[in-house]
Amino acid sequence: LPFDVLLISFSLSALLWLYTGLPFDVLLISFSPGGVTEMSLIALSLQTSPALITVHHIFRITATVILITGISRFSAVFKRP
Repeated sequence: LPFDVLLISFSLSALLWLYTGLPFDVLLISFSPGGVTEMSLIALSLQTSPALITVHHIFRITATVILITGISRFSAVFKRP
């Protein structure tokens, strides 16, 4: 499972790099699993802007919470009594 997550992170980073032209290392840190604080510290050590990484992580966390909430409510509708 951890290898799958890294493969997905790498793939999404490569796609977004081709589409946007943003630096690949910044995109890879943005898509990598980990906490906002840790990824921001890595961004600072790579001398890149931690703002993009922080915004991306907050967006990912928010989207995940909304998606999981929707899935749980949708599955509750079809739950057998």
